[in-house]
Amino acid sequence: MHLPAASTVSSRHIAILDCERNVPVVEEVYGPYFSGIFIPVLQGAAERLRLPSSVKISGYDVIAGQYPDPSKIDGFIVTGSMAGAYDTFPWIQPLADFIKLVYKEYPHVRISGVCFGHQIICQTLCGEQGVLVEKHPGGFEFGLQTVVMNPKLTAYFPGLERYIPATAEPDNTSKAPQLHLQLGHGDHVVLPKAPQNLTGRWMSLGSTKHCHVQGLFEPGRVLTSQPHWEFDSFIMSESISYLFTPERGFPQEEVDAWIEGTKGKHDSLMMQEWILRFLLGLLPDCEDGDPTK
Repeated sequence: MHLPAASTVSSRHIAILDCERNVPVVEEVYGPYFSGIFIPVLQGAAERLRLPSSVKISGYDVIAGQYPDPSKIDGFIVTGSMAGAYDTFPWIQPLADFIKLVYKEYPHVRISGVCFGHQIICQTLCGEQGVLVEKHPGGFEFGLQTVVMNPKLTAYFPGLERYIPATAEPDNTSKAPQLHLQLGHGDHVVLPKAPQNLTGRWMSLGSTKHCHVQGLFEPGRVLTSQPHWEFDSFIMSESISYLFTPERGFPQEEVDAWIEGTKGKHDSLMMQEWILRFLLGLLPDCEDGDPTK
């Protein structure tokens, strides 16, 4: 296992690919774009990890056709969106083309995405292997949910083992860490019937009772997340109350329950640190696809 030292981080650049605008109340605090949320969150993670201040984080409005130069970034995050990865809006195919271009021709650039970003990355990079994105037959998943993480990730995500429930049996080799994270989605990623046949070193991030694929991970290249690790209760509840109204066909009682579900203890700070470390190449890596090495 190889873990780069934090001191190797210098003059790094992370791009945030904005695929949606904030709702009005959130915009008053964070500005018009989702990157206004991501930037301070990642800066806070850098401070907690005591990383150099030379980590630059910039937003790009991909709906308006803005993209970074792949040769001048170390990683990028595709944000969430009210759009679906399967939609035909004119900006979606160029985004998919950019993801594919970077994956194939810029192996040093790490790729990440949240919610819609997670979905379009999985569809773009694994679609030929049977991975698809569709509306979830069970409807929406909102608020803080328990994500049962893939136990294999403890070899890659420092500190993840601390989230294994204390009630787990010591000799139970299948015991899995559990994180409490914000969720807000109606689409989901569907893996082929034999997901172990995905080429490369792909592995699932984890699952909830509602959604089986909460992210995909390919060490050193891709880390996607269905949960909104960048959102807190304020952002999530204000977004729900603005976007899901009785006028749009959502019963107020159901919306109120979703909003109430955003409150409580969460593990977003740790997830933010893992994402940042991944984007900067500071997560452990393992050879031959075996995370135990």
